[in-house]
Amino acid sequence: MNFDVFLKVVLAVIETFAFFALGGFAVERKMVSAESLKGFSRFAINVLTPFMVFASIAGKFTRSDLQTAWIYPVLGFSMILFHAMCGRVLLPLLRHRTPERQATFMHMAAVNNFIYLPIIIIGYLFPGKTVAALLFCSVGSTFGQWTVGIAVMAGNDVKKLLKNLISPNSVAVLIAVIYLLLPWKLPAGMIDFTARIGDLAIPLCLILIGASVWISRSKWTEHLLDLFYTTFIRIVLIPLMTLLLLRFIPLPEIARNVALVLAVMPASSGSVLIVREYGGDVDFAGQLILSTTLLGLITMPLLLAWAL
Repeated sequence: MNFDVFLKVVLAVIETFAFFALGGFAVERKMVSAESLKGFSRFAINVLTPFMVFASIAGKFTRSDLQTAWIYPVLGFSMILFHAMCGRVLLPLLRHRTPERQATFMHMAAVNNFIYLPIIIIGYLFPGKTVAALLFCSVGSTFGQWTVGIAVMAGNDVKKLLKNLISPNSVAVLIAVIYLLLPWKLPAGMIDFTARIGDLAIPLCLILIGASVWISRSKWTEHLLDLFYTTFIRIVLIPLMTLLLLRFIPLPEIARNVALVLAVMPASSGSVLIVREYGGDVDFAGQLILSTTLLGLITMPLLLAWAL
């Protein structure tokens, strides 16, 4: 793997951890407490993020895009679905299986970082159309995150499953797709307005993630075997299974390149806020974000060097 790619991954991770550090600083200075964090997280997940989801789909794509590039959203959704199936098979080996930890395990297995780090790596390795393909793919990944990624947290509880599926973000995805299929369009200023609100979501979420992780720092070393196991499956085992499967699926070259990069990504940093909102183990999620992102600096270049 070219050293420049490795350097770009490192810089992207440093940027992410800089936002995390702001959250930790806010906790240390008592600007944010564990109690207030719940309200801020709910605001970020249920108010700001739906605007970002709608703007990223409705503002960047057209009906013709969905008609001609359908393979990319399908690919993004299918990868999350496959990862969820892998997680279901691997779940019994988790030692401390409280309902909250099982929900977190399943979500972290299903959903990885499908936009932030990949767009940097793809922008360097495959500039041009492949970057656009990743954005198309993110439509399916976003839908998968707010459907499959939430549904797997319910386990066998049908009532909880239905409740989780009907979230503000899944509704935002549905509205955006319907909007693209309609013949009339909103004024550009309205789309820009939703985009500006949505732009607040990522930095705020990263800061809140840092605050959540820092609040749970006393539990970073709890259940280390589960931490090592889940980290291993998220950044080694599931990526390897995905890469091997991709060898047998006929895909256009651009779609294959996107899939290869997505397959090796670490856990989604936003998952800590999602599991907080939908009944997971926030401490476990914080552990996994730290471990998979840091160790991913080693596994991502190695796996990509092998796959490409």
